Amino acid sequence: MKRFSIALLVLFVAFSCAQKEPETATSEGESATSRAAGDQPRQMIPDKPVAAEMHAAIKPYFDAEGTVAETSISPGESFDVYIIAEFEADESMTAAEFKLNLPQGVSIHHSAETDSATLRSGNAETDFMIAFRCTPGPKMMLMKYTCIAGNDFTGGTISTDEGARSRFLGFVTCDDPPLQVGAEKGTAALNKK
Repeated sequence: MKRFSIALLVLFVAFSCAQKEPETATSEGESATSRAAGDQPRQMIPDKPVAAEMHAAIKPYFDAEGTVAETSISPGESFDVYIIAEFEADESMTAAEFKLNLPQGVSIHHSAETDSATLRSGNAETDFMIAFRCTPGPKMMLMKYTCIAGNDFTGGTISTDEGARSRFLGFVTCDDPPLQVGAEKGTAALNKK
């Protein structure tokens, strides 16, 4: 199981860092990726998200069900932020990557991952990757962060974004071969009491 988890992480990093190879021409003057008329080639390492028609998002919420996107807290108070993956019910995902943006005065005190997690790597505030057993949509909790608002907290938003180094926000599917799917960003309002 450990080898499988490491292989998934390596695959995820490879998808995040890979460059698209230029197409090569065949003797008939067609590209190597061309197919029969009307068929589109399937790009395995995309410059853009593979499944533009698929709704996928990684969003912060203040409840584990992914329904509360606004709350109020006082300086010195602790609160939980849940990172929820949202994707099509008929799709399954096996890894995710994101960065968490916190307002000034808020820090992470503790974190816990989903029960199906097999591997996690990185820092939530720069680049964070998590691999998990294939999970079908439409929603799943990826991470729970227990945060504390410091005395300098004045309110703000919590948001998900592309990683600082990887420049990717999204998932890896359970397809064979696995595909990289971009996700939309999410925000949650954190008001001062």
